[in-house]
Amino acid sequence: MNISASINYNKLNNNQLLSIPINVEQTDLPFKGEVIFNNALDPYQKAFDVFQQMGYRIPEENVQPQPMNNSLENIQLKSKMQAYKHKRVNDNYEEVRGLAAKRGVADGRPHIAGISEVIDNIYTDYQQKYGELVKASMQYMQDMNIMASKLSRYIEAGENGKIHIKLEDTLRAMDEIVAKYSGTSVTSEVDGETKELKELREELRLAYERIEVIKTNGGVSLAFEFMNVVNLSNKIKEEMKKLNLKSVGGYFGKWEPDFDKAKPLMEINGTEQEYAFWEKKLQGQGFIVKRVNGALRIFPDFKPVKEIFYTLNHSSATWDTDGSDISSQEFQSLQSIVDSQKGAINSSQSRLVETFRQDDSHFETLIQLLIQLYKDLQQYNNSYVNM
Repeated sequence: MNISASINYNKLNNNQLLSIPINVEQTDLPFKGEVIFNNALDPYQKAFDVFQQMGYRIPEENVQPQPMNNSLENIQLKSKMQAYKHKRVNDNYEEVRGLAAKRGVADGRPHIAGISEVIDNIYTDYQQKYGELVKASMQYMQDMNIMASKLSRYIEAGENGKIHIKLEDTLRAMDEIVAKYSGTSVTSEVDGETKELKELREELRLAYERIEVIKTNGGVSLAFEFMNVVNLSNKIKEEMKKLNLKSVGGYFGKWEPDFDKAKPLMEINGTEQEYAFWEKKLQGQGFIVKRVNGALRIFPDFKPVKEIFYTLNHSSATWDTDGSDISSQEFQSLQSIVDSQKGAINSSQSRLVETFRQDDSHFETLIQLLIQLYKDLQQYNNSYVNM
């Protein structure tokens, strides 16, 4: 079969798929033989492999180098542009899918139905999830940029040209943001403000309010409420004994996320093939991928956060409530480390957006190939009818 396009072609490279859409033109009758669906390939590669077996030649990958600008604003812009393209590609897919269903172009050929199913699965199991993950991780990046900015919130001019910093206030403000994702917090690990204790303390507060009302208005349940207060107070003491509370320095100095309690950026309930795909794409790229109770959970890699907490905790600043002075040189060093770790978080998000862009281009090309295949089949069917 002769497929023409404006760029050079080569055999399919399973590690390199095209990153730009192409226009294809089919001139011969469609393939009528057997094809093999290679389940060892990821879904995108498998679809391209099937098209190649049918005679559709795959162009060489034309990778356009991306500018290295990992500022929050630039990544947000790239993400918005990609979201717009993603919607357009998905709209095209839905249109093609509807057209194919209406015309019934598969005509009973199992390999046609097979390739359509592969592309349907890519759309449902990967394209849609990509968009969800990019959105969730974008919010995480924005929050971590806000977290990093807290370093400058609790400083002021100190004596003799030094910088006065309230270390505990700084770290607590940072931790409050991180706790949305990490499954742990200084309020629970140091202050003992667990969910159970909060509920008990709220019950105790309400009991005291009822006692005041009874004292004012009279009533026969005063003794009962006093007994309730005693019981609640004892429960609070028992809960406090269960906690292995840490010092504030011990918490931040050895800070670790609690993945058992942490909220993942995304949770996937799917097949082994899906899990392997996401693990390969994300593990070690600024994300932690864990299998929990049969599901795949995707978390941000908290290593940059841990580094920030450790560095600030081990500075010369003290835990004095009123703060303490550090040299301007040390503060600049701290600021540099925080900025570096913020940059690492931004780089991870930038890589994810770029990976999403490339796979979106792969999907767009698959749609074009599918359109051409449908056209070829329609042409063949028309020719058969006119014989």
